[in-house]
Amino acid sequence: MIDLPLKERVINQLTKHLYGTFGAENPELREAFGFEDRFRIVGDTEMFNHKEDEYVWKQQVGDIKEVFQVFFDGEYMCNFTEDDHFKYVLLTFFMAFKEKYKDGTIKLIKEDYQREFDMQEDEKAEALKRIKLIKPESNIESMAKEVLTNVVKEK
Repeated sequence: MIDLPLKERVINQLTKHLYGTFGAENPELREAFGFEDRFRIVGDTEMFNHKEDEYVWKQQVGDIKEVFQVFFDGEYMCNFTEDDHFKYVLLTFFMAFKEKYKDGTIKLIKEDYQREFDMQEDEKAEALKRIKLIKPESNIESMAKEVLTNVVKEK
């Protein structure tokens, strides 16, 4: 199993590279981004039951190197072993970071998640208002209105 200082070193290096891109000296940016608290590294032996998976069992008993998963804001980014060169970890992390940022899965500024959630809730409320204005004239229209309402509420 990996020692905690190695996990911390990986997080520190990833954080340093992220802040290096955006300006580590600026306390306002550090507060807005808060990268330090957004990483999580978990080993396969911590995440999975070694009794159910032969690959994890081999990691548990030391036959093969343990694999660690890197998460950012709860999203899987990459994995690595103790033997992987740190440049490999950086490269795979930033490739995933770029893709997940482009598709909107992760955000740079933590508050953007709440803003997006609030916008979705506002859109849902507006859609429910529009559905409520529909005056069904038959049983089929009544059922359609009910289905629309349920679909919007489930989003």
